[in-house]
Amino acid sequence: FARRQGRTGRVEFMLEVGAQGEILNHSITQSSGYEDFDSAAEQSIKVARLIPAMNNGLPVPGHKSVAIVFRLEG
Repeated sequence: FARRQGRTGRVEFMLEVGAQGEILNHSITQSSGYEDFDSAAEQSIKVARLIPAMNNGLPVPGHKSVAIVFRLEG
């Protein structure tokens, strides 16, 4: 549906990441303007795992800003 309409978008998040790379909390800081894109991006974030921040060689909790981009190719 989005492809037929030529829609693209970008959803930005602020993530709270645990020391094991798990996402403890997230919030959308910039919506794509499309509810279906925002929802799909949020579902991806819920299952994502990240490499945690490091301090003196040890993993530590932290915050990370990420964006998920929806674009048409081909």
